[in-house]
Amino acid sequence: MELRAEQWRRRLALAARTPGLDAGRLLAAARCSADLELLERPDRHALAALGLTTAAIAWLEAPDEACIAEDLRWLDTSGGVLVGATEAAYPELLRQSPDAPAVLYVRGNPACLLEPQLAMVGSRNPTAGGRATAREFAASFARLGLAITKRILDLHESTINVTSEPGKTIFRFTLPFASVTTAAEMRAAQAERAKRTVPSLAYPMARP
Repeated sequence: MELRAEQWRRRLALAARTPGLDAGRLLAAARCSADLELLERPDRHALAALGLTTAAIAWLEAPDEACIAEDLRWLDTSGGVLVGATEAAYPELLRQSPDAPAVLYVRGNPACLLEPQLAMVGSRNPTAGGRATAREFAASFARLGLAITKRILDLHESTINVTSEPGKTIFRFTLPFASVTTAAEMRAAQAERAKRTVPSLAYPMARP
């Protein structure tokens, strides 16, 4: 029986919320279960063999249905779509990256994900001005026909200066970086960031 679009979308929503499930593990799951039914009908031993943690398996065995429903409602109201690491629309270089997200939440045309892209990285705790600047920054690049890829565009904080002349536009921007001086501090900072992880977002911008 052909997998319905709604079933597939729900399975991707489950994957996006599963703790520690990255692109590599989702691809491994697809090799065992091409339609990702394993996510909706979890087999503890099969999932453990794929390297999923106890927390990830527990989530799949008893997912937060209200949370999944809210994610699906957001997709319906925002016009967003889910792109899993198993799909052709998922950027290949990102798929090859360590700890790449299993699923991207996309607003806009997913085909733009396959174009050359510019990454935006910044603060997870922006000021209102920083957030507004990030949106303006992304919109300016989009008007130039560049796709914008980022994990948390809404939480980007930076300052930007734009100069333009015939045939050339220059963007200069600054990003806040935490002062980390030792390997121990780096590991502590990475652990703290992991606690605040949210579903990865990509905003491929439509060209005018």
